[in-house]
Amino acid sequence: MKRLIDVLIFLAERGLAIRGTDQIIASSHNGNYLGLIELLAEYDTLLASHIRKYANRGKGHVSYLSSTICEELVKLMGQKVQDTILKEAKEAKYFSVSIDSTPDVSRLDQLTIVIRYVLPSGPVERFLTFMPMMRHTAEHMASILLNFLKEKGLDVANCRGQSYDNASNMSGRYNGVQAIVKRECKYATFIPCCNHSLNLVGNQAVESCSGCTRFFDFVNGLYVFLSDSTYRWQLLKNRCVLTLKALSGTRWCERADAVKALVEGWSSIQEVLDDLAADKEQKAATRYQAEGFSCKMNELETAVMATAWNDILGRLNSTSICLQDPAVSVNTATGLMASLIDTVQFARDRFDFYEHMAIGKVQHTEYKAEQHRSRKRKRMPDEGSANEADLGPRETFRTQTYVIMIDSLLAELKKRMKAYDYICKAFGFLSELTSLSTEEIEDKAKNLVSSYPDDLEDTLVAELIQFAAFMRNRIRKPLTDTVKESPELAMYKLLSSLNLSQTFPNVEIGLRIYLCMMVSNASGERSFSKLGIVKGELRSSMEQERLSMLALMSIEHEVLRSLDFSDTIEEFALAKARKTAI
Repeated sequence: MKRLIDVLIFLAERGLAIRGTDQIIASSHNGNYLGLIELLAEYDTLLASHIRKYANRGKGHVSYLSSTICEELVKLMGQKVQDTILKEAKEAKYFSVSIDSTPDVSRLDQLTIVIRYVLPSGPVERFLTFMPMMRHTAEHMASILLNFLKEKGLDVANCRGQSYDNASNMSGRYNGVQAIVKRECKYATFIPCCNHSLNLVGNQAVESCSGCTRFFDFVNGLYVFLSDSTYRWQLLKNRCVLTLKALSGTRWCERADAVKALVEGWSSIQEVLDDLAADKEQKAATRYQAEGFSCKMNELETAVMATAWNDILGRLNSTSICLQDPAVSVNTATGLMASLIDTVQFARDRFDFYEHMAIGKVQHTEYKAEQHRSRKRKRMPDEGSANEADLGPRETFRTQTYVIMIDSLLAELKKRMKAYDYICKAFGFLSELTSLSTEEIEDKAKNLVSSYPDDLEDTLVAELIQFAAFMRNRIRKPLTDTVKESPELAMYKLLSSLNLSQTFPNVEIGLRIYLCMMVSNASGERSFSKLGIVKGELRSSMEQERLSMLALMSIEHEVLRSLDFSDTIEEFALAKARKTAI
């Protein structure tokens, strides 16, 4: 039995298929599970002896190699992993939740449930299960979540945070999932997913002006044109270090790769297009398209947009990647988003720089509008005879495209930042605790106690003052040893390592509440990748319970590897015992 469980651990953590088309030992179609058992038997005399005696004997003969036994073991192992996670969450007490949904290969909507809680080593985000979902209404999704938490013994009253995307059915102030959960627990603070917020920032900026829309349509069209033919794609690969990338439809920040490849391979891409346009062996439509894309790349407006967006998207994408780390705290996340405001504001005054870079790519200084006769607007009878202001092609592009694009980015970033004001006001001072005066600590601590009166006592004020002095006077090494480790996490680890939780109980509780709050629902998005692996085209008819258990063991493979399944074998043996106890 231990050998069978080890084989299942190997397969489950990698998301590999278990069963084949038959269950016959020595068959080439018996699947990974029986195939690995056969391989182990080549070097294991005990397993080899068991296979010789009991394999392929049909019904009525017990071999423990059947698919039924395999599925029972999968269920027991998956349940043990889930119970371990639930036990940790209950011991941690405070937790946050995140849910998201996606259709699987069988066109069934799967709702992923992820929780975040704090261990002595720091916060962790754990996947719990996939649940089938029939409707996308807030009431239906909230009922699935709340019923699951109740069934598993997680008290929703201990929920201190919830993080979803910005869809109205999730984030709605009055009827969204977050509002329904908050009716059950008033302390379940809603934190919009930072990554999704950045996606919306970029999306709104592109929709703010037609020039941005046309630019990204050009980038996508260029990729489609060159990748649609193996010959054209090989020409591109032979000349460019970075090949063009498709525009991501869901992760807007990942468009940085597409724009970066365009900017760094500008001259090489244009050479490929010019060669295709001049190649008489190509179809007329291909030559015409290549010439059109080459002319578009020769426009100064296109080059300016490419260089500007390359800088902006690079910063957005790097920030988005950092925000996907479960170790990132809310203060760090809001600080990163606030820094983007300064970065974009700086880019607003860099039009001349981007124009200079663009001129180096296109080798001319003329804007497209200078090559065409400007159209005059017809005057109405009641208008005066004064001449209209003529800004010129350069100034028109700068004010009506570039500035609008930058201002839209700034406005959206500032708008999204407001969603984190409550958390920053309550917990923001913790990251700079050692630099605050006693009066400032007192004011901040009183505000924190008033925000969580059921969790924190008034003694938090005195505890924080003492704890700040303790850190200033006793700690000689830097509080944070790594870049990713936030000051709040370092303080929490300090309390745990020195067994100071009894000395500063309210400080420990406050840090635990803060650290359990989710910054993004990236963990839920990652679970969808495993969903596509576990329930693929060849396993589309998989039952829901089996899907959840296999996905859980694959996603939480570290927990799976850390468990001892000896008690699972005992539990299985008791369930299969045929003798009646007297």
